Amino acid sequence: LGADTAVYQAAFDSANWSGELKAFRINTDGTINTTPVWGAAGRLDAKSELSLNSRKIFTVAPPVTGGGGSMIAATGVEFLWTDLTGTQQDSLRQVLGGGPLVSTSEGQDRLAYLRGSRLLEQPNGLMRKRDSRLGDISNSDPQLMGKQDFGYGLLDQSVAFSGLGYGADYLTFRNSAAYQARPPVLIVGANDGMLHGFNAELTGTGGDELFAFIPNSVFDNLYELTLPAYSHRFYVDGAPRVADAYFSSAWHTVAIGATGAGGKSVFALDVTDPTTMTTSDVMWEFSHPSLGYTIGQPAVTPLPNGKFGVVITSGYETGQTDGTIWVLDVADGSIIKSFTLPNSGDLGAPLVVDLDGDRVADRIYAGDSNGNLWRLDLNGAITSNWNAPASLLSSGDPVPLFVALDGNGTRQAITAPLASAFNDNGLHTIFFGTGSFYRLNDNVVPPNPDVDSFYAVIDRGAPIVGRGNLMEQSILAEVTAYGVGARAVTANTLTTTNDGWFLDMQWKTAFGGPGPKGERVVSRAIVRGDRVIFATVIPNPDPCSFGGDSWIMELNAFNGGRLDYAVFDLDADGEFNSDDWISVTDENGNTVSVPASGIAPDIGIVKTPAV
Repeated sequence: LGADTAVYQAAFDSANWSGELKAFRINTDGTINTTPVWGAAGRLDAKSELSLNSRKIFTVAPPVTGGGGSMIAATGVEFLWTDLTGTQQDSLRQVLGGGPLVSTSEGQDRLAYLRGSRLLEQPNGLMRKRDSRLGDISNSDPQLMGKQDFGYGLLDQSVAFSGLGYGADYLTFRNSAAYQARPPVLIVGANDGMLHGFNAELTGTGGDELFAFIPNSVFDNLYELTLPAYSHRFYVDGAPRVADAYFSSAWHTVAIGATGAGGKSVFALDVTDPTTMTTSDVMWEFSHPSLGYTIGQPAVTPLPNGKFGVVITSGYETGQTDGTIWVLDVADGSIIKSFTLPNSGDLGAPLVVDLDGDRVADRIYAGDSNGNLWRLDLNGAITSNWNAPASLLSSGDPVPLFVALDGNGTRQAITAPLASAFNDNGLHTIFFGTGSFYRLNDNVVPPNPDVDSFYAVIDRGAPIVGRGNLMEQSILAEVTAYGVGARAVTANTLTTTNDGWFLDMQWKTAFGGPGPKGERVVSRAIVRGDRVIFATVIPNPDPCSFGGDSWIMELNAFNGGRLDYAVFDLDADGEFNSDDWISVTDENGNTVSVPASGIAPDIGIVKTPAV
């Protein structure tokens, strides 16, 4: 995670499933200092047994029935034995495989262990030996709560919020002494069962834990963390979302967390003042029978009905035929609107789009594991009018805007978060890659792997099935230049009648390449001006080995082809010029010098880069 003056890096060690979060200073010359300013694990491990009593660890009482079939927990409590319900206490007293519960005192010892006590860790006791009090940070991307301006000073100019004064109040909120004095905070989920908030300052208090939260949905498995025979599992493994929102007659900063692969819930904390968190700052935890594993990052947005909403999808492994997108009230987690998507696959993160610049949501997009790209419109203040446009309805039910099919007509899973921008003709375009890397055996590359692709689909409001009317770009060559792996792609021209473009993730045999190698795109793309940047994943071909490789691609966002200028400083001279171009054979058999469109970092699998 990159900020103005620092880079933050989360990590894990699978030896004893410990985690780390470090801060590195960015030097004045733009380089990154390789000596960390602090490490959160070390700061947490330096706490004395006595000081653990003052850790601010919160949880929430079990949920009650909410509207629309939902279950909402809304009573925050401290993670202390006497504050837990009997059901939660019994969860901590479970025995692996079932059987009589352990004693109350052992349950209390387990809670003390989870709060960080190491008195009963092996070899002094019978509980699992930890390398650190901080659990592994595997899939939860750290989010920085700084002083981001979300642009809500413009809300007074929108139809939905006209006359309410929220925009002027937002400027007052941001200029207040309390807002200006609060420290930056890193918020991240860990597989010790907690969402953590750490002081992000590059000072002596940097790296200190300010608060932690344990969702109720992970309680049934918490006790396993204390067992010597612990087999790793996920707990709070989703990336949170940090945003400003207006509710309860005031502006707040909220953290919307997700359990990811560890559970089936989404929760909200009021982090407006992260240094004085109490149980009253635990807002709600939402669950639903149709909610699966919440892999996708939630979205927070002003809505056309004058409220702020949290947009989530039903996620993965729901056990349902139809997918669901919920718009929740940020204030209490209640359902404002739900959309049913017939015969959808597992749904990834929602993309909420403001098309006219008034900071109010106009449209929601979501991709699924069956290759469907869905579109829903939020038209006006009356929520019953929110639906897919008439052109994307069949018998009143939404149909996909686009279906991703490879050259053989096989559906391609969309699990990467979506991105969007307007193209050079002012047409709204959705950018995403295809592929899956979360299911069992996704790391195994078969002898004849399927081909995944990167797409840019123009939303004209009409269904598009397959790639028949999309312009194809191709990987021409892979070479080594200045010791760096580099790629070249074609530069075909997009016509005004094309519905977008695509690039298959293979160096085709027709161009002298090896053909498909299982390459895919599972992380979000970045659109910057005329460029789109994304990372690919190629699993290690040996299924018994870990990791794999990646390419970082940078293409012309408007047509998917190579740019006409260098974007990678291959010779590392600090300049981007023709010295960084590569010599390849083009599609016509001619030797040409072109800018590189991709590089191989040779550091294993990478996700979305920080820019």
